[in-house]
Amino acid sequence: MPPTLALIICVILVTVLLSVERKRNQTASFALWVPTIWMLICASRPVASWFELGSSGGGFEAGSSLDRLVLSVLIGLALLVISKRKVDWKLILKDNSWLIILYFYLGFSILWSDYTFVSLKRWIRLLGAIPVGGSE
Repeated sequence: MPPTLALIICVILVTVLLSVERKRNQTASFALWVPTIWMLICASRPVASWFELGSSGGGFEAGSSLDRLVLSVLIGLALLVISKRKVDWKLILKDNSWLIILYFYLGFSILWSDYTFVSLKRWIRLLGAIPVGGSE
């Protein structure tokens, strides 16, 4: 089976199954699509490789503008969802203090990276996973 056909069948199947579940569980929010799409992207190849676009020509340092756009939109949607909810930030920061320390260490480790700009972009992407995971 060609990979493109397998992808199309998989996307259709996942969409059908999620819509069936949506009909069965009316209390589920449409905001659940944001982490679902994020996890689908993280569990597969980069979005640009789905369409065989590759990177923009600068090697792995440049990355793909399509990937950047898709992930930025998902992060923006997650931030929008979180902004509409009442979030107790003090409790979240208190309960996740070790995770916050890890994120600071990872951010600090950018300073001794051989590819500083690439590491910074990947750290920002890692930070983007926080609101996506919290938007559900």
